[in-house]
Amino acid sequence: MQNATRTAGNFTDGVGLVWQQFQYLRASYEGFTATLNPQQLANGANELAELSAGLDILQESFANYQNDVGGGRSANAALAELCQVLRQASGVWLQELNKDCARLGVGR
Repeated sequence: MQNATRTAGNFTDGVGLVWQQFQYLRASYEGFTATLNPQQLANGANELAELSAGLDILQESFANYQNDVGGGRSANAALAELCQVLRQASGVWLQELNKDCARLGVGR
């Protein structure tokens, strides 16, 4: 996700690239949660729900992009803001994921 948000401006369909990478992130997270054992799922239920909700919030930034462009803002400026927001927010999301994984004993 971080690379896509850094390089999206270099591509004709930069927003499509970022969207694709976001969908990959979401699918990877869903795949990750499918590997957790019942105890990890139970112990981390709240955190996992918050991480999932965080992805939903990240996804809303794509609607903001569409609204910006629909409102007359240049696609390049809207894409630059989308990438900045996603870069920062996905970094925070990843920190939370790592913290939650450490607490649940995932990856040891």
